[in-house]
Amino acid sequence: HRFERDRAQALTVVAVLALPIAAFGIIDAMVAKSGLRLAILWSVRGATLLALGALWYSLREAPSRQRFERTLFGAQLVGVALAIASHFGRGPETLFITRFELVSVVVYYLMIPGRTRLQAVPAVTLSVASTAMVLFWHTGVSGPELVSPLVCFALANALGLLVAQH
Repeated sequence: HRFERDRAQALTVVAVLALPIAAFGIIDAMVAKSGLRLAILWSVRGATLLALGALWYSLREAPSRQRFERTLFGAQLVGVALAIASHFGRGPETLFITRFELVSVVVYYLMIPGRTRLQAVPAVTLSVASTAMVLFWHTGVSGPELVSPLVCFALANALGLLVAQH
């Protein structure tokens, strides 16, 4: 059954995603400039981990492929919104978060099961948002630091679409 294989793959991806989200709490401690900011970052991180647990359970219990795909797609869009919020939370002086966003785009195409358009919408949305922030919000970004994310997001989406369709 393809549905059961896709469900198992999605459950694995959700479980594995919890690891870097928890581990990046160490980076929060390094970049937080105040105890209040660290408390906010860790609260968001904790809420994200709880949401991943709820998502895992919802995907496991989805009675049909349609419900499974709707749940997964909705979760991906929420993930994009959280990634954008996290990007703003890091401040305009660092591009560190764009690396995680780039990996997320690749994950949407290669690891999240589903139809191509259900993979492309969150991937392209995150890519456009991250690229716009690099271009218009970050300070002191020029030369290779500016061009690199643009090229990498374009490549990730182009290659992701090619692989997802085959």
